[in-house]
Amino acid sequence: MRVLVVAQADESGTLYQLCKHLRASDLADARMVTIEHPGPSRALGGPASDIHRVYDRGQELRYLLDAADVLHMVDLALESVPMAERVAARLRPPRILLHLTHACFVGQRAQLAAYAAASGAPCIATIPGVEGATFVPPFIPPRTPPWSPLLPGSRARTRSSDLQLVASSASPIRTRPRLERLIEFTEQQLERPRRRSARLDVMTGRPYRETLQRRRRAHVALADADGEMPIEALESWLQGLFVVGEVDDRVRSAYERLAQRDLPLVPPDRLPELLDSLDPENEPDAEAITWARRACDPYRWIEACTLGYAAAPAVSRVA
Repeated sequence: MRVLVVAQADESGTLYQLCKHLRASDLADARMVTIEHPGPSRALGGPASDIHRVYDRGQELRYLLDAADVLHMVDLALESVPMAERVAARLRPPRILLHLTHACFVGQRAQLAAYAAASGAPCIATIPGVEGATFVPPFIPPRTPPWSPLLPGSRARTRSSDLQLVASSASPIRTRPRLERLIEFTEQQLERPRRRSARLDVMTGRPYRETLQRRRRAHVALADADGEMPIEALESWLQGLFVVGEVDDRVRSAYERLAQRDLPLVPPDRLPELLDSLDPENEPDAEAITWARRACDPYRWIEACTLGYAAAPAVSRVA
């Protein structure tokens, strides 16, 4: 089976890694195209190039569209794909599956969910509670640097004896008021006298690899996504960090059902207690790593894609 994953962008590189995982599992010969490539300085994991704009005038994209058995659309409707009319004109049109991520705005999410319902296309969502969609946590490459924790003993060899906290955002902090308030609260706590010193690094608009590398050397991550599960939290737990933040009850229950364990999220009011209990030489938190690996088991994607690709209807028309 030939699968073409089509996305607006892949700044984290996780979609590229998902394609590798699908190929390694022998489920599908999965390839990826991004419509707007963020550039090599911000991409991570592979050459997710904007094929429809390369110098061959779209020849490679035409080949991929003609050969695809399934179109795996990430936060996009078919009409958004260059040469979409070519797909519908095929004698044997490909099947289509929709994939909704955290990057999809609420209004766009509702439109795509309605599009899936009208076309009969199966839908996978990394956000719990999307009507008509199968919930699967975001794909994070298993045991793959820099998503993996530091090796044992690495923190003991660092030159700094400070506790290190980190907060990151691809967009300006002012556009995320809840995260901004959490950062301000944390700064107030760090100004109080403590047994050991601590410092907070706030990273905005940094390359994804740099953010991941910086975060895995920290002890605590601040994360908030307006009640949804922040992707930064899942990545931080896989790296063995303590995560401070808040999520809605529906999100908490959805992830706890998957992991069969309580969510290891530290509420902001327990931050002072956490800071007093941590030691800079502590190893990455084994319980957080175990929880994240259970919740983000990559086999869930194999299962969801297997069912989704089989149930996907053929493309009938392009609006």
